[in-house]
Amino acid sequence: MLRQQALARVLRQLLAEENQNASRELIRHAVRFNLKYRKADIAGRLHGGVFTNFASTGGRLGKLAGAKTRIPVSATNLMLATFGAAIQSIAEGLETPDHIVNAAISGKVQKLPEGYRSLAHASPNDGKVLQLTNAVAAGLHGVSAVNNIAPGPVPISEFCSRPENIKLRGLCQ
Repeated sequence: MLRQQALARVLRQLLAEENQNASRELIRHAVRFNLKYRKADIAGRLHGGVFTNFASTGGRLGKLAGAKTRIPVSATNLMLATFGAAIQSIAEGLETPDHIVNAAISGKVQKLPEGYRSLAHASPNDGKVLQLTNAVAAGLHGVSAVNNIAPGPVPISEFCSRPENIKLRGLCQ
């Protein structure tokens, strides 16, 4: 099975309307666990993202680009990093919704300890937990959109029938 197809199966389960409450609870537990035990991973992911955004918007000269460029680039970089973490989790055989969500949060693919949901004791009303839960839920929708761009191989006839590919020499001509 292709990794994208395996990821699509897990994301369909997580994002299905009928699973909304259970998925929200799963994400909240994952956020609480990661805030308690993987703060360094989250900090590294955020600081790495800041550096990646700095580099991909032109470094010191990127300040000239303005927010209209930096904000979309930041969102794109975060989405690609999250997609990469989710695919890496699938590649390593950790295909459960719990593993996918934890990889999306920390950027690391690791087996989860037994009963990990009960290990974190952050207050459910903690503002950080709510903000991160909302961000992760939105991120999973973004990963699903990225994953659906090309979920499988496309026949060459279909590829060449697209207007942007018709003039590709040696392939479509």
